[in-house]
Amino acid sequence: MTGVGAGAAATGLTTGIVGSSVGMAAAFGAIGARSVGDRMSRRLGDVKEFGFREVTNQRKDTGAEELPLQPVPVPPPEHMADPSLTVTICVSGMVSSAEDFTRVWRGLESIDCQRMSLVWETEELLALNKSIVSFLKDQAAQAAGKWLIEKFVIHGLVAAVALPMTLMSVSSLIDSQWTVVMNRAVLAGQLLAHVLMSGAHGGRPVTLIGFSMGARLVFHCLLELCRCQAKGIVEHAVLLGTPVGVTPQRWRMARTAVAGRLVNGYSNQDWVLGLSFRARELTLVAAGMSPVKVTGVENVDLRSVVSAHTDYSANMAAILDILGFVE
Repeated sequence: MTGVGAGAAATGLTTGIVGSSVGMAAAFGAIGARSVGDRMSRRLGDVKEFGFREVTNQRKDTGAEELPLQPVPVPPPEHMADPSLTVTICVSGMVSSAEDFTRVWRGLESIDCQRMSLVWETEELLALNKSIVSFLKDQAAQAAGKWLIEKFVIHGLVAAVALPMTLMSVSSLIDSQWTVVMNRAVLAGQLLAHVLMSGAHGGRPVTLIGFSMGARLVFHCLLELCRCQAKGIVEHAVLLGTPVGVTPQRWRMARTAVAGRLVNGYSNQDWVLGLSFRARELTLVAAGMSPVKVTGVENVDLRSVVSAHTDYSANMAAILDILGFVE
């Protein structure tokens, strides 16, 4: 689905899924999602892609076409089995291919839980990944490069004179695309909040899990739910390597939107996050690198499995196991 106004396609979900109470709720929710999409299309016009795809453990056959994205977190009627009691919405924030939106999450618990991936801004996320990979390769070729970045992250050396011009140019390459995706994540997170408030997920308890920019999206979804005083929708929320600050007031707002666990997974070895985040927000520490000192936020140190920003997707199965979200 392209464009936030694509919620109009939701009416197609009303056919064939009303055989259960969950399906009935999802059908009415889909109609609500259409209305939400129409109302927000002008406000969130910069979001070019936003839709849902079910996560299954079956690999897609080579050459097989992907199912079209759904405007709400409910599979299309012809692919819906017995409805699950809960739904987990997974949000990738760094992808090397379109398949990464679902592949990363195959180890997630699926017993009595429907796993839906939020596919958003594929083009921009692929461009960001390309910039970061290029950056990492460049630094691997420079023995002094990683040392300087680590000093930058650990000691907060933000003065331009502290970095060589070559490093500054690579940092600028990342920061340009990083800033674009940072802004899109805020808008997409607000849209996700309104989709959930519409009841489009069938009124089931929702768990939100995101990493990198996907975690930023989830965070802003929670903030929007708080602003709209929408409680009781999100059961658990897990944010990993999150490029947002640790401002207590904002995290308290996010906490009010979550009934159960609110997890902040972080690693102070994630120097790519530190460099990119501090280059834009010079006075802030990213939550993805530090504990959040707010009551009710569960901080989990992931240094044992995350030493670089790319490790979140590569080691997601191990991370989910540490957090207790695997089968």
